[in-house]
Amino acid sequence: MDDLPANLFALECILAPLGQRLVRAASGQEALRRVLDEDFAVILLDLRLGDMNGVDVLTLLRQRERNRRTPVLILSGMDGDAPELQPAFKQGAVDYMRKPLVPDVLRDRVSLFVELRQMQAALRRQEQQIGELSRRLDEAERELAVRRSASGTPVPHPERAE
Repeated sequence: MDDLPANLFALECILAPLGQRLVRAASGQEALRRVLDEDFAVILLDLRLGDMNGVDVLTLLRQRERNRRTPVLILSGMDGDAPELQPAFKQGAVDYMRKPLVPDVLRDRVSLFVELRQMQAALRRQEQQIGELSRRLDEAERELAVRRSASGTPVPHPERAE
């Protein structure tokens, strides 16, 4: 998110080598509309937007469950000790980079968030697979109990080993 087209273009050029889909937002309102439609690995947020303060955008993002944990990286021309940055960190910004940006550093930080997002997705898939396997195991155990019951074979108590 940046209200200056030249800054958005520079970000796209810097991040293009990562091969990720980038979503551009030139205003706070546009950014808020974009996060309604999809999830992001990381959000790059300029604090000084034309229509809204970046902290206000961040505050609204954090009010939505879907975006509560999305990492937000602040990009600003302000010094790292600037008092304007403190509210952003209180609202959950995870990092800060001062403009002009160092392309390799920005790519490394964004890559880290993308990799984290991919690992989280893989973990969710594994959890779903474990849940499915657990459900199938429960079904198989019930079916076995029914078969044993029908054949007169005693059904062991579930807490006791056979």
